[in-house]
Amino acid sequence: IKADGIIAINIKDDDELVAVRLTDGNEDIIMISRSGHAVRFKESQARPMGRSTGGVRGMNVAKKGNEVIAMAVAKDDADLLVVTQGGYGKRTPMSEYPVKGRGTMGVLTIKLTDKKGELAGALMVHPGEELLFMSQNGMVQRTRVDEISQYKRAAQGVRLMNIKDDDCVSAVARVMESSDEDVEGVDG
Repeated sequence: IKADGIIAINIKDDDELVAVRLTDGNEDIIMISRSGHAVRFKESQARPMGRSTGGVRGMNVAKKGNEVIAMAVAKDDADLLVVTQGGYGKRTPMSEYPVKGRGTMGVLTIKLTDKKGELAGALMVHPGEELLFMSQNGMVQRTRVDEISQYKRAAQGVRLMNIKDDDCVSAVARVMESSDEDVEGVDG
């Protein structure tokens, strides 16, 4: 990845940068894979390295077809929301995720089935926030975090979005409200 001509990290041709987060050096990091696993580890386990290196393994995703789909700074006052391609999901308190070493496959964060599909997205959420669920065919649904049930880590979850047979959830995002000042300067 280059930013203004400076190499920030070396990435292999078949790899992809999923997320970047600002930390204070003493945070817990959580990584979530498409197979429904999550690993939480101390940031200090990922030693500082030069800009042109590839970094260290945060999560083992060696299983064919598996990949890291999300990464966040783990906050104990937040929940981890996971959503499957079939529209199922749940939120789980961060206290359910033990701090382990980096480089492992992690712990189960949702039981997946053929009907539910693989994980489509994951993010840290707080009560009061609103989310957008988006499908591959362009369907969008807005939902309040408070309307999503909290379950234990290995539970199956519930339907969050009705998806047609030929469609699947492709993304979930937090709704960022803009202030009146932000809107005033917009033309059209």
